[in-house]
Amino acid sequence: MFLLWILLAEITGQKYKRKLFGTRRIPGGTGQIPLGGNLFGAYYVLHEGERFGVNKRRLMQRTIAAFFLKWVLEGKAIVRSSGGVLRSASVDLILEEGFTDRTEMALFEMALAASGRDYVLTTYEFRRWVSNYFRIVENWGDRARIRGRRYLISRGLLDGDNRGVPAGYERLRDAIRFKQFVKNPAQYLSRNDPHPELWSSYLIMGALYGNAGKVAEALRRYYPSDFSQFSARQAQVSGSLDMAISVCHALAQSYVRAASKEDARTERRSR
Repeated sequence: MFLLWILLAEITGQKYKRKLFGTRRIPGGTGQIPLGGNLFGAYYVLHEGERFGVNKRRLMQRTIAAFFLKWVLEGKAIVRSSGGVLRSASVDLILEEGFTDRTEMALFEMALAASGRDYVLTTYEFRRWVSNYFRIVENWGDRARIRGRRYLISRGLLDGDNRGVPAGYERLRDAIRFKQFVKNPAQYLSRNDPHPELWSSYLIMGALYGNAGKVAEALRRYYPSDFSQFSARQAQVSGSLDMAISVCHALAQSYVRAASKEDARTERRSR
């Protein structure tokens, strides 16, 4: 019966929590960057918005990838490639760059701890560290959700009972509608003309929603000259953009792999 209920919700489009959005149906899509590009706010909406829940570990993986990509685009991390092989690629973590958000800084500090004395983080080092300290990373996910809730409350989009405020319903719904942009960015870029200053935000949100690479390809297709200049500037600051997207995704996969190992350990203990 429960599975039939979920199937019915999918068919009718009544997938979302009324208390958050004021409706259970959110049709359509948007090419507008949701919630001012705030990752924590968008994470909260994606985490809490569906009636039957989401794959929260996959969402955490995408959130970690989005923050790594954010650091690269901001110059807080520099992508290094070793012979073009993804598994041997790494990111140099820049200590001099500061953070204004403590929750974001906490994740960066985990990356620093995993990187060792040279502050050069490889995918292997991060996978090993996350596996050894899985609960710390999982607890960070709770912090990220709380941080997102506080952000939405501070912007007048949620009340103290975690209910959406009518005046903010459309902005919260747009955080769901943005999924359609990431699925088919070309459709929305053909109708809009986002300024290159926003492209970093589009790519970061693309990582959170599951496909920064697809967003990058659409930007490259519709704005070849401007995107070439954008990529060249980025390469001068922190390395290849395409490599950054791939490496950030690979680093974030460490979380899901560690989660699978943790589940296996828990199952063995319960026998």
